[in-house]
Amino acid sequence: MKSKNIDELALARAKENFKDGRKFRIQNRIDEFLEGQLLIIEFEDKDDGDYYDEECYAYSYGDGVKFFSDVNELGLGIGKNKKTSIFERVLDIGGIAGAIAIVIALAVCYLAINGKVIPEVLGSALTMILGFYFGTKAEKKTS
Repeated sequence: MKSKNIDELALARAKENFKDGRKFRIQNRIDEFLEGQLLIIEFEDKDDGDYYDEECYAYSYGDGVKFFSDVNELGLGIGKNKKTSIFERVLDIGGIAGAIAIVIALAVCYLAINGKVIPEVLGSALTMILGFYFGTKAEKKTS
């Protein structure tokens, strides 16, 4: 989607959501924001007869545009959108040690399923990893 179309759509959505607002404008554009583009829309909103400065947000990704009326909505909405690969999730959970543990476990499983001899080093490493994993889990439960 072209930048001009995104701007027009974002401003239209802001005007729909803030009917008493005026002087809508794109205050800032952050390109490459979580695999998309973030537009910060500034406007004046009416409250008890007085106008005050306000902001809302539009997040553009691919062919879609999502509108957020405040920063809390933005955080919740964007946080749900972030796609992570399985590898990233493994690194988040266990770091490099977790990734190495999974590789060793998969190697042992592959060898066992195909009827190959499991080298003693791999078997010992897997035993140590499993012992450490379950040992730390048991320690957390008793603490």
